[in-house]
Amino acid sequence: MSNLVFILSSLLITAILTIIVMPCGIRLFIKLGLGKNIRAEGLIGAATEFAGLHAGKKGTPTMGGAIIIVIILFVVFLSVLAQYF
Repeated sequence: MSNLVFILSSLLITAILTIIVMPCGIRLFIKLGLGKNIRAEGLIGAATEFAGLHAGKKGTPTMGGAIIIVIILFVVFLSVLAQYF
C-alpha cells in the first residue's frame, strides 16, 4: 500500500509542477522562436492549399512535451533520492 501512495504522490507532484511550469515554458519557446513552421512546398510541387489551411498555426509552440519529460525525470530523480535517504 505504501508503494501505491508513493506512486500517486509522485504523480500528483508531477501534475502540479507541470501546471506551474508550462506557461513559463511556452512563453520561453515563443520568445526563442521554437514554433511551428508551415512549408509551402510539398514532395511533388507546391502545397499552397495545405499552407493556406494551416497558416493560423504558424508560430505555435511545439515543444511542450519536452517540458513534461523534463519534469517527469526530475520527479523520478527526487523519488530515487527520497528512497535512498
